[in-house]
Amino acid sequence: MKNRVRIAWCISVLTICSITKLFGYHSLQFMVRGSLSSVVADAKKEQKPIMLYIHANNCSSSRTFTRQIIANAEFAKWVAKNFICVEADITTLDGNNIAKKFKTTSLPSIIMLSYDQQLEYKVELKLDSVFVYSQFRSFITANNLKIQIEILHSTNGISYKEASKAIAKSYAKRDYKKYAHASAELMAHELTFNIGRLGWLNKAYVVEYKKLERG
Repeated sequence: MKNRVRIAWCISVLTICSITKLFGYHSLQFMVRGSLSSVVADAKKEQKPIMLYIHANNCSSSRTFTRQIIANAEFAKWVAKNFICVEADITTLDGNNIAKKFKTTSLPSIIMLSYDQQLEYKVELKLDSVFVYSQFRSFITANNLKIQIEILHSTNGISYKEASKAIAKSYAKRDYKKYAHASAELMAHELTFNIGRLGWLNKAYVVEYKKLERG
């Protein structure tokens, strides 16, 4: 009798593990499960952007995206290295609070925040890892630009606007050498996503880039 019970228990465990592996839930183990406030201190300390993965275990679209994109070992490793990752399952209290805070209307959703939460971007989701990956990389650039602006502002005592202009000028020179015939507006968009709080940098970049075009 005891042996039968043990066998039945082992079969149940194996079944659960198989289902978990099938749907990719195990792939989210690199993410923090909890409130947004629980990771804010780490994000500021490490100056890493925050990635919120808002989903539901009982949502077929969420399971598909998890399995095909987030569960990809290489992608997950890269994201975990470059972001503070938070899993927000809306069937939990913390996950539901995060979804409400960012007015999430569709699942799954990914929200990226700068280390100080002043920059925010909602990722356009497709079952295309290259497409998603490019948005993550661009936001890392935006986060780094935010850090550079803060450093110039605090160390040199100049305004955020002037700090943004100085950084925009250096980036415009760098990019013009590589892409002399590119659209200034497009380059600026790729650099900052036209994020509101980087608006000064965006505008200054376009101005500097066009100056270089005119010679």
